[in-house]
Amino acid sequence: MKLSNLDKYVPAKLYKRGVDYFEQNYVKDLREDGPNRWHAIVSGTGDYHVSMLLSKEDAILSSFCTCPFESDSLCKHEVAVCLAIQEHKKEYVPAPVDVLSRLKEMKKAELLEVLEDLLQQQPAVNLYLAEKFSETAEMDEAKARRMIRKSANRASRSGFIEWDRTDQAIEGALEVQDYLDTLDLAQDGERIILLSLIIVHECSKMLEKADD
Repeated sequence: MKLSNLDKYVPAKLYKRGVDYFEQNYVKDLREDGPNRWHAIVSGTGDYHVSMLLSKEDAILSSFCTCPFESDSLCKHEVAVCLAIQEHKKEYVPAPVDVLSRLKEMKKAELLEVLEDLLQQQPAVNLYLAEKFSETAEMDEAKARRMIRKSANRASRSGFIEWDRTDQAIEGALEVQDYLDTLDLAQDGERIILLSLIIVHECSKMLEKADD
């Protein structure tokens, strides 16, 4: 029995009384004392304490009410609390975590600790970084095109770059531009022109499949 299908297991009369108690706001002081352990007070002819243990899938593992009702079914107070828990879960959905912002706020030691955990738990991260660090610092035409196309492909969905993925799409082009900024115009003028033309060409191709 789960919070979402009480009406299939609780006798209709008891379930209706529980709904009435819930809708009349008889459930007070609802709180989660521990992971999936809930407690509330339900008003009626007296104040009754209801305790409930749920699974991660919101199945009712155990429940208890201080009222004198004796049955294998949930009592009306327990039904009311179940409905209150269900409403609470709908209203208080945890906001998604902005991982990038959180990472930017972390100190170097904390970032290193997270990275060490990733390297141990995710072999793919280890392989990616090994490949990244093995790349030479020199930038040639092939490498510039590869970097720009890689970020464009990563940002595209079904061959289309949506407006909210444009920053991700041009990451490779910005990396190439950052490299160009380190060069000396007098000594590396030809390379600067060549790689700049590649940036323009590849970004023009991105525009063809980008959102208006």
